[in-house]
Amino acid sequence: MKNKLPVFFFLMYGMISLAWGQERISGQVRDKETNEPLPFASVFIANSIFGAITDNEGKFSIALSAIGQFELVVSYMGYETYRIPINLQRNFQLDCDIRMQPLLLDIQEKVIMGKRDRSWYRNQKIFEEYFLGKSKNGKKAKILNPEVLIIDDHSKKGSLLVSAREPILIENSNLGYLIHFVLISNEINLKDKEWVCYGYPFFEELELPARRMARVEKNRKKAFEGSLTHFFQSLYNNTLKDTGYEIFLIKEINHLDDSLSGNFFQGVTDGSELLLERDGLRFLQFNEPLMIHFNQESEETAFHTPLGSNKKMFQTSKLTLRSQVIRINKNGMHFPVNGVFVEGYMAWERIGDMMPVGYSGDLGN
Repeated sequence: MKNKLPVFFFLMYGMISLAWGQERISGQVRDKETNEPLPFASVFIANSIFGAITDNEGKFSIALSAIGQFELVVSYMGYETYRIPINLQRNFQLDCDIRMQPLLLDIQEKVIMGKRDRSWYRNQKIFEEYFLGKSKNGKKAKILNPEVLIIDDHSKKGSLLVSAREPILIENSNLGYLIHFVLISNEINLKDKEWVCYGYPFFEELELPARRMARVEKNRKKAFEGSLTHFFQSLYNNTLKDTGYEIFLIKEINHLDDSLSGNFFQGVTDGSELLLERDGLRFLQFNEPLMIHFNQESEETAFHTPLGSNKKMFQTSKLTLRSQVIRINKNGMHFPVNGVFVEGYMAWERIGDMMPVGYSGDLGN
C-alpha cells in the first residue's frame, strides 16, 4: 500500500506565529450578485482556532493574537468557498468586504447529491477510513453530518470522488476538538490505494469535564510529536537529537529492467547542511530523498508501509522535495505548503491526528 501525503496539508497550513498584541479581522459577507448580506456564514483562519459566524447583517469580527501569512476562508451553503491570503502584521486591524459567488450545480451533480443507496453507504465507510485515518485517534473520530457528503463512484473509473455541500463536522474526542472541515475535493484511487484531498479545517474546543483534559492533553502532545510540523520545528531550532529525530540521506536505485530497485542509505546527517540562511530566513534544500526516524514513539500496530512491513519501535517517514527549496520557520510551518511530498508514518496519520497551528508552545517567528 502506498502511503501518500494527504494533500489537504498543502492548503491548510499557513505561516502563522502567535505574538503579543491584539490583531483583529472584521468585515461583511455578501452575495456577489444581489449584494444581500449572508447571515450565519463561517469565517475562519485555515487550520486554526480563530473564527466567527456572521450576524444577521453578514458582519463578523475575529480577535486573534497572531501575525504572519495565512489564509482567510469563508464558507456558506450554496456558495463557492471563498479564500484569500492575508499578511497580518502586529497590532494590525483588517476590514474585509467579502462577496460570495453562488454555486451552480449541473444535472449530474444534482443526481449524485440525491443518491443514498447501499453502495453510497459502503463508499461512505471507505471515505471515512481514508479521511479520518486508521490510527487510534482516527478510529475514535466521528463525522457528525455524513448527509452533507456528495459521493461519486461513476465519473472516474476506479476512483471515489467526494465533496461536501457544507462543512463536514468531525468530533475528535481523543484530541478534544470539533473540526469544521471545508472539503473542496477528495479523490481515492481504489486500485492503487492513493488519496488526494483538498480542504480547510477550523478547530473548536470541545467542552469536556476537567477529569478528561489530562488525557486529552497527553493525546494532543503525542499527536503533535512526530508530525511534519514537529520535525520542521526541531530542524529549524537545531534540536533534532534532543527531540528524537534521525535523518538518513537516501540514494534511490531504479534499473530499467526492474531487476534491481530500491534504496540505500548514504549516511546520517544532523540537518545543518540542508539548511540555507538568507536575510534572516531559513530554507530547506536537498536533492535526494530523506528517511526520517522518530525514536520517541513506536509505530501503531495498525500501520503498514512499504518502508517496512513489521512494527518498529520508531516511526519511519520519507520526504522528497517538490520544489527547489522550501522555507521553514521557528514554529515548524513551511512554505510553499505543497513543496514537500511525504510517505510513510507521517502520511498515514490523517484528519484524526491533526492539530491546529500554534499548538506546539514555541511560537516565535
